[in-house]
Amino acid sequence: MPEEEAKSIRGPWWWVKTIALILAVALVAFLLVRAFPAGNGGAAMAPAPEQDEVRLTDATGKYQYFVNEDGTATLRWEQSGSDTVVIPEKIDGHTVTAVGNDAFRMRDHLTGVTLPATVKSIGSSAFSGCEKLASLNLPDGLESIGSSAFFRCMSLKEMDIPDSVRWIGPSAFGTCEALTRVHLPANLETVSESLFSGCSALAEVNLPEGIEAIETFAFTGCSELREVRIPAGVTIIRECAFLGCRSLTSVYIPASVWKIDNDAFFNCKNLAAAVIDEGTEWIGDRAFTNCGNLGYVSLPASLTHIGEAAFHVYSLTEYKPNMGITFSAPEGSYAEMVCKQYGFAME
Repeated sequence: MPEEEAKSIRGPWWWVKTIALILAVALVAFLLVRAFPAGNGGAAMAPAPEQDEVRLTDATGKYQYFVNEDGTATLRWEQSGSDTVVIPEKIDGHTVTAVGNDAFRMRDHLTGVTLPATVKSIGSSAFSGCEKLASLNLPDGLESIGSSAFFRCMSLKEMDIPDSVRWIGPSAFGTCEALTRVHLPANLETVSESLFSGCSALAEVNLPEGIEAIETFAFTGCSELREVRIPAGVTIIRECAFLGCRSLTSVYIPASVWKIDNDAFFNCKNLAAAVIDEGTEWIGDRAFTNCGNLGYVSLPASLTHIGEAAFHVYSLTEYKPNMGITFSAPEGSYAEMVCKQYGFAME
């Protein structure tokens, strides 16, 4: 059909589709600008106001904040763009109890922050992408750290999180590649999803006695992590929790852990021994796969499930049983039966 004729018979739906496409492209561009604000002399674009948020600016023009129902203040933006920031205890007479979501997100030149003792919470992505942030105090009395709060803070080396903290959100310290040591608070109950994922320098971390779950991807890619003591209160180790922890040499799974999920210790290449205590019922698919140096595994009578390729090595074409492992399992147990099916060496 000639081009002129095609143009002449374009109906209303053609124009609707064209306008919809233009609007879609504009929306994508808008979202990209929101997600990756440009630097501005060290001060990134201020976060957009939340719904129904009445944001105030103090008399100095330095701080934006809003007043909580109890009369305290949540800091929403610090406008100086300075390399170092000291947050005051009060703004316009309101005690600062929170650092809001995205408050310092993507500050290109921020190197140090001092938080007042009054701060109880740090919001989601509050310091996300502050790649030069190296100095930060977390005050006693702090209670929560939001999701991705310090994501990609590439210059943080050590973190001492006060025992007052009860909740740390997913990915709060994800991809902090310089982080070598972390002290987790005594009152923490869950190691959240992807909490330290990609922290490739992390070599030392404590897991408090109150921990009940180690969530998905919690320590994925922590390639310098050599030792982890899993406390007796943990009930589940989720998928990929320690995937790629190549320096981990041994692991003891206490009786409280009923389930080791899929890929939990996948590709822990230097893992030499794994002792799984009586009480564990489930070992997921590929849980200890590609642990090429694994030489000894102790399995309990309580096991009722060992997943596919749980103790295998992966070649370019297939999974094969890791015949370098010697297993210990109670006589007549399900674990012993599975080991014999694969032809594993038994102690």
